[in-house]
Amino acid sequence: MGHKPINMKPLAMVGLLAASSLVNAAPSGDNIFTVSFTTAPAATVKEIDSLNFGNKMGVAAGTTCTMTATLGVTAGLLVAGDYFFGGEQCGAPATPDSPGFVAVGATVGRFELSGLGNQQVKIALKTATDEFLEYTPAGQYLGGSFTVLTETAPVTGSIVALNTASQTVTLAPLKGLVQGSTSRGGVGTIIVSGVLKSLQKLETSKPYTLDFTLDVTYL
Repeated sequence: MGHKPINMKPLAMVGLLAASSLVNAAPSGDNIFTVSFTTAPAATVKEIDSLNFGNKMGVAAGTTCTMTATLGVTAGLLVAGDYFFGGEQCGAPATPDSPGFVAVGATVGRFELSGLGNQQVKIALKTATDEFLEYTPAGQYLGGSFTVLTETAPVTGSIVALNTASQTVTLAPLKGLVQGSTSRGGVGTIIVSGVLKSLQKLETSKPYTLDFTLDVTYL
């Protein structure tokens, strides 16, 4: 019984030392924490209709076919405006017109951009050339879609003409939230036309293709 006080003292000292260690471990001065985030995804480009200059292009070197196209708006949705085609050696009138477009079976290129509402991108169309053909592009952009409504109805006065120089455009916010997100999605439409010229004599009844670049840079 006389030894118990001696055994208790070391235990009490251990308790005091532990408390002292906790006090000394407490941080002093500035506390540093981490902020994190993830950037918005890049807008995507989807081809809706491929660009096609029809089935009646002449075979002579220097044959030139001209396609022009505009966008229109009806009830808040984009629609085809004036789609004209011209070129006497392309099965169409010398001056591009709508009947000429139908007569040769031509198709305006149409592309849809999707991303976040009010997201900005730069767009440029690149001239394309190979040993047979030269293509000089032209186009239009408008924030909106042929199939889905946007928060604010598009107007033709906001159409941006596209060419080989970069143009900054904005995706129009969709009417409603993207499923599973608190951010509004955005959409924009590009139509592509232009001039196609043969650089040498072509073969009859032969399909030809030429790759062109639609350059989209996300800001």
